[in-house]
Amino acid sequence: MIKVAEIPVARVPVFNVRDKFREGEEVDGVRIARIGPIFKLRFLGKQERRIAPSRLWVQMLLAEESSSVSIVERLGNVETPMAQSWEALALQGKGQRGYLRVDLPTVTFSFDTKGDLCSWYVRWLPEAKGWYVGATPIDSPNSLWERGAQVLSRPPSFQMLLNN
Repeated sequence: MIKVAEIPVARVPVFNVRDKFREGEEVDGVRIARIGPIFKLRFLGKQERRIAPSRLWVQMLLAEESSSVSIVERLGNVETPMAQSWEALALQGKGQRGYLRVDLPTVTFSFDTKGDLCSWYVRWLPEAKGWYVGATPIDSPNSLWERGAQVLSRPPSFQMLLNN
């Protein structure tokens, strides 16, 4: 993976996933066209509190195909609050150019409502003029990401940078 951008994100006191990710609606300038069934099941009931200001890294996958498991192993400090990912998405809420690619998925790893780590992703749907939001368990055989897809995450720990 190679870092392609860094996005500053603000403090978020409370973030309710159900209030932001609304299929067929626009919230905070973000148009969500469709939401996949696994995302609905695993994330729509989630609430985050007291998310500190931070920065997110946008990294591009260089391998032909990368599994979520291999990405998690490389990241180390892997969980990214959904509130911070939403802020990054809001910068390109209508599919405009920016940090995130609109032609390939951008993958993030967050804990779901049960506390399990799960990969979730967004991809712009030009025909629907909105984002598709999906999710897959990290150990699923379907949790494979193509070369050029991006990973949105908190910066890796210093120790992980030394080991990679």
